[in-house]
Amino acid sequence: MSKRIGMALAAALAALAGARVASAQLVSGVPVYVAPSGTSILVSADYGDASGTKTYALTGGIGFGRFGVEATVGSTKFSVLGNKVGFGGLAGIQLFGGGLNPLAVGVEAGYSQFSVAGATFKSIPVGATVRVSPPLFPLKPFGVVYYQLSNDVKREVRVSVGADFNLILGLGVHAAYDWGDSGHLWGVGAHFKFSLPSM
Repeated sequence: MSKRIGMALAAALAALAGARVASAQLVSGVPVYVAPSGTSILVSADYGDASGTKTYALTGGIGFGRFGVEATVGSTKFSVLGNKVGFGGLAGIQLFGGGLNPLAVGVEAGYSQFSVAGATFKSIPVGATVRVSPPLFPLKPFGVVYYQLSNDVKREVRVSVGADFNLILGLGVHAAYDWGDSGHLWGVGAHFKFSLPSM
């Protein structure tokens, strides 16, 4: 009996440790991306993998010229604890570049919350972004360097690098790899961008 209790406790602690790594991002298990910009509405579906812990997420965002915001909800599947839901938000602003300039540099900050095994993890990523948008070329690389503030996840500097591949009529796909001392993960997804009239 005590052996079974010990095994169950060890499994729960292992799952909790996995949650700490996964929750180090804006939304559990999904890499940090660049906040939307331009005059547009963005919707995306994402898949993330953090050392075998899988996450599925949906995001909606809007750009107001150089400023943009987005909100994400995701479900992470743990082998022991089952599916757990987390949510987060992100706001960013381009400091310079964009438009006819293919290089855009900005800053962004977010908030996420994730509960597992009776514990709630909150994190605040704050960082700088760079995006390269070559004209008439569908591949748009980006990078994010951010500092992870958190109530229980390790505070650290993390890096997320990836690219958007934009197809016709606003449809596109994207991928990123996010890493730091506490762990790494990768993610892929599809997005659709609705352009709005200039305000």
